[in-house]
Amino acid sequence: MSFWGILILVLVGLIILSLLFAVFKFFISLLPVAIILAVIVWAIFKFKRADLENDQKFNHIFDKSGRKTARHVKVKDVDHKKDHKK
Repeated sequence: MSFWGILILVLVGLIILSLLFAVFKFFISLLPVAIILAVIVWAIFKFKRADLENDQKFNHIFDKSGRKTARHVKVKDVDHKKDHKK
């Protein structure tokens, strides 16, 4: 490989590395914004959830663990004799 070929490869590598550095620097600079946004969304969800739990018309939906209770559910016993045919 000639001198010019090696020089071109080095310059292309430098350009690629500088572009990668610029892209990563941009994403790293957005990291504080993303953290602040995540905290705001978390706070909104936490206070909305507290309002829903304190609201009288939604008290029947949530149980003590914070999950919704099942409604209109029918339970059917399992017949084990049919499963074990020999």
